[in-house]
Amino acid sequence: NLQDYYKVDVMRLNQISINILSNAIKCTKGGGKIVWSNRIVEEENKVYLVQTIKDNGVGMSEEFQKVLFEPFTQEANPETKNELGTGLGLAITKNLISIMGGSIEFKSKLNKGTQFTITIPLEIATKEEIEQYKTINIKDKTEVDLSNKKILLCEDVEINARIIKKMLESKKLIVDLAENGKIGIDMAKKNKYDAIIMDIRMPIVDGIAATKEIRKFNKNIPIIALSANAYKEDIELSLEAGMNAHLSKPVNKDLLFKELCKYLGGENENN
Repeated sequence: NLQDYYKVDVMRLNQISINILSNAIKCTKGGGKIVWSNRIVEEENKVYLVQTIKDNGVGMSEEFQKVLFEPFTQEANPETKNELGTGLGLAITKNLISIMGGSIEFKSKLNKGTQFTITIPLEIATKEEIEQYKTINIKDKTEVDLSNKKILLCEDVEINARIIKKMLESKKLIVDLAENGKIGIDMAKKNKYDAIIMDIRMPIVDGIAATKEIRKFNKNIPIIALSANAYKEDIELSLEAGMNAHLSKPVNKDLLFKELCKYLGGENENN
């Protein structure tokens, strides 16, 4: 008797999944295997999403397992050039799961692999909520035509840049990439863009400093901040620097286009 529609915080769920998956990718050598599965489980009139991510990578020592979810913990392994751990990534992941009322468990053997099991409670959507959701989706399809709008994407992580670029190009936007804030500043000076998407944490010049510099010669161009955190302090810092909006990673496609439509809906004169 499982339902078709459930309520869950999709942005948090995506961030949890990507943090665990990226950790698995870092710790699994070429030719290795990662299995990601999702299933809905009903127990005692409650419904849960159970997500399992299993790899046959380098695994973890028993000592490291004790501190896995503490901030900035890493463990070197001779089998890989990378280190296990994602700075704040796994600590944030556990915190997000707790906020959602869920749990995370893992089992790991050194040089054998690791399995994470995440359990998140779901709410069954009412008929009214389902109809409202469908109506919103229909409205979203009538969004502003963004084709041929020119976007400067400042993002230092190649995989993130490729994913966001593909999102934007799916709406026929023209995208230029800058791998750090310094390059972004130079490109913004030389070219005319309709909007800038700016990662906050980048090498050489970060997104906050880059935005402050861009605002010296372009007061009007919409700048949308991207960061791994949705903390109030990060949002305030980005807005104080002169950014127009703040989105947390992983980037939600619908929210990104909603912001772009808001700022690019009319004739946008940036210079």
